[in-house]
Amino acid sequence: MKGIPTLLLLCFSLLVTPVLTAANATTTPGVLPFNVTLSTTNGGGGKSTPRLTNGLKIVVIDAGHGGKDPGGMGPRSREKDIVLTVATNLAASIRAHYPDIEVIMTRGDDTFVPLAERAQMANKAEADLFISIHANIARNKKAFGTETWVMGPNS
Repeated sequence: MKGIPTLLLLCFSLLVTPVLTAANATTTPGVLPFNVTLSTTNGGGGKSTPRLTNGLKIVVIDAGHGGKDPGGMGPRSREKDIVLTVATNLAASIRAHYPDIEVIMTRGDDTFVPLAERAQMANKAEADLFISIHANIARNKKAFGTETWVMGPNS
C-alpha cells in the first residue's frame, strides 16, 4: 500500500513545485537554466507571469490499463481507476498552470486502449513528452518507492 501514497505524493510534488523565474534561473545554485516563457493574463493587460515550459508544446498523458485490463488489483481498488484519477488531475493542473501546452489524454474514461495505439497517439501528435502513469502493487507490505522508465533518442 505504500506504493500508491508514494505515487500520489510524487504527482502532487510535481504539481506544487515552484515556478522557475527569470530572476532565479541563473542565480540559484544548483538550478539548471531552462527556457522560460512569459504568458499574460487579461489579454495582455495583466502582469506577466513566468512559466517554465522547457520547450514543451504537446504532452500526452496515458492513464495505464483501462476497460478489460484492470492492472494491479488491491482489496478495495483497481490500478486502472487510480491512474485515471491521477492522470486526469495532472492534465487539469498542466492546463491550468501552462495554458500554452496542449494536453492529450490517451483515455478519459474506463476504456481499453491497446498499448500500440497509445504510442501511435503520441507519435501522431508529435508529442514532446509522453507520460504513462501506473501504480505497481506488491504482496510484500514493506515494498515502496517509485519506478521511472525513460526512452528516447538521448536515453
